[in-house]
Amino acid sequence: MNFFRRLFNGDAANAEEEHREQAARDFDVLKYDGVAAMRQHVFDYAEKCFLHALDIHDDLEIHDYLSQTFIALGKLPEAISQLRILADAEPENINIWLRMASVAYVMNDYDIMETVCGKARCIDADNPQANYDYARALIGNNDCAGAVEFLSKAIEKCGGEPYWEAYLLRGQTWLNLGKTAEAEHDADFLLCHIPDHEDALILKSQCLQAQNMTPEAVDALDKALAANPFCGLALKQRACLKRMLGDEEGAKEDEKQLQELDSADGESEAEKHEDIASATENAYKNINPLA
Repeated sequence: MNFFRRLFNGDAANAEEEHREQAARDFDVLKYDGVAAMRQHVFDYAEKCFLHALDIHDDLEIHDYLSQTFIALGKLPEAISQLRILADAEPENINIWLRMASVAYVMNDYDIMETVCGKARCIDADNPQANYDYARALIGNNDCAGAVEFLSKAIEKCGGEPYWEAYLLRGQTWLNLGKTAEAEHDADFLLCHIPDHEDALILKSQCLQAQNMTPEAVDALDKALAANPFCGLALKQRACLKRMLGDEEGAKEDEKQLQELDSADGESEAEKHEDIASATENAYKNINPLA
């Protein structure tokens, strides 16, 4: 009797062990196929692989891959959900919160962005990226005065090369607050180091126009368009300024170019998803949440 009990119990144990080994093999295959599909931009298949892999075994690396896949597919709320799982597992990992903030920014969800940036700042209040992103969230929630404080901190705490993006955003924010001198100071700082910085030239033009220096404002936009002839904002603003100066022909020419740019600017859904992925990747490049 004991012999048969041991025999059948042994068979059950062996079957269970074989099942575990097969599940582990299936998990590895799904992970490998999913990563390969990601690299080949076959994101629909990658999503299926990662979801099936998670059915077998919960794994933080798979959640990370799945968040990237959802971003590429334009499924940003789903990406946030995956990043929340990572954050719950590693709440002191600032890179996870920064990545989540970047996705929230692309979603234009400034409430989520402000919350997760606050989490990042609780981990490291001096982190330049956390302060910059927190400022962007505040701007999205119409708190420009608060944003200036955190942009200044991002600039102050950034070691090495100046934080160009923070200088530009602070200048734009100063201008929105009616602080033209402060805005122009940031624009001039940027142009001193990067003379053909088109966004800084646009900011400089706006500062000059705020001081009723319209011809000088047009000159700044001329330089911006020399740096990038396809800058729609510069064309639009220059057309308005030319009209103010009585140059109707010049204004119409800029508007014609702008219309041509707009008509050539149509995108397919695939291109839009790729743009979302690129925007998010640019926002958190060099951030590896599991590093």
